[in-house]
Amino acid sequence: MHCYHISLSAPPRFKPIRLPAKAAVQVLTLIFFVFALCVFPNQAAAQNGPVPQMWDAPNEGAPQTFVLLQGMHFDPLTAIDIYFDSTQLASTTTDKNGSFGNGVITAAGATWTRIQVPGTAQPGPHTIMAKEHSGQLSAQKSFLVWTDWPQGQYGPERTSFNPNEKILSPQTVGNLQSLWTFSHSNTYFSFLTVAEGTVYTGSLYQWDLWALDARTGGVRWHYPFPSNDGEPAAVANGVVYFSACPDANLHALDANSGQLLWTHPQHMCGTSPAVVNGVVYVSAGAVYALDAGTGALLWSYPAPVANGVPSVANGIVYVPAQLTLFALNATTGALIWSYTPGTNIANNVAVANGLVYLGITNSLVALDAGTGAVRWTYADPNGVGNPGVANGVVYVETGSQGNGGLRALNASTGELLWSYNQPLGYDAAPVVVNGRLYATGGSVYAFGLPNQ
Repeated sequence: MHCYHISLSAPPRFKPIRLPAKAAVQVLTLIFFVFALCVFPNQAAAQNGPVPQMWDAPNEGAPQTFVLLQGMHFDPLTAIDIYFDSTQLASTTTDKNGSFGNGVITAAGATWTRIQVPGTAQPGPHTIMAKEHSGQLSAQKSFLVWTDWPQGQYGPERTSFNPNEKILSPQTVGNLQSLWTFSHSNTYFSFLTVAEGTVYTGSLYQWDLWALDARTGGVRWHYPFPSNDGEPAAVANGVVYFSACPDANLHALDANSGQLLWTHPQHMCGTSPAVVNGVVYVSAGAVYALDAGTGALLWSYPAPVANGVPSVANGIVYVPAQLTLFALNATTGALIWSYTPGTNIANNVAVANGLVYLGITNSLVALDAGTGAVRWTYADPNGVGNPGVANGVVYVETGSQGNGGLRALNASTGELLWSYNQPLGYDAAPVVVNGRLYATGGSVYAFGLPNQ
């Protein structure tokens, strides 16, 4: 861009030029246009140059998801501010071509521009915007925040704790109302999983796996299959995984259409699968690790009475098998350690704080997750169910009669913090969401949590 000096008075050796009024207006317009090009180059580029663009990867996820950003067609060597909705999260600078976050690896590391979705972000659509700090150019992309419950007991660690939910809170839980109902001739449904606006459930005595719209309850698709299994499905990367009977196969379905992608045979009816890093782990008379995309067998461990739900954390798979808990290398299937308490083990174990929490007949036991050594034991004569773990506390239901109820224990020491002495029935682990504890036993109970 060249800026020209225009003198409005003629040099002394020339006579002044008198222009007609229309011509004078044209000259003044030209002068103003040239002046605007010199003083406001960014605005001119915005009108005449390529439109700025931006990409975000991923473009959906839970609160605190890390997002990588790229942008192009901004002004060169210009400061860029990155916003999530109206909150500025980061700043960067464009290169000589007007791009940022181009992924080039340098001595200082990758030049991706990275932000983290705020932990306070509520479910629904949001906007990520890149805006020049001093200029006028900007670009934006949408980001969908979700707070799903995509696997049994929330995730592969089976803690029954959802850290992302922000709408349901101690202040709003009292205002809950029924939004919709769904009924079917086989009215006994399995535990639910929720992913990307869809609720997945099946009946216990006939596995018609239903995919329902989470907002309306409308049927998106269903997959008919005779079954006597009620284990929850697992959803990951657009695929629904579930164990079915009587064919004793693990099924993988397209989450959008319900179309069958693949099956893998098992020794017996399987439990709820766990999906971690592109691998599906399932227990069905043995422990199987399958490629999540193809169903190809990666390894199996011959535990003939393996009938508990697999939990996966920090590269280890934990599988209850009636009287023994197996800890297996998640990559190879090699046995790391086993624990045999001499009595039945509940079918779910939770992994958190470097410990494995499991219920046995009349006790809750905490084991070192790496070695299997017993760290503490809490005895309860009423019987112990499946544990839930959140914020340094273990919650467990005990017994369905007599003095049974709900117990809250220090997760590190096993010290009893508080109890609720009304039998609830301990089929499911207590669930913790945003300052409230939920338990079932013929009804749904909500408990306030201290200091939350």
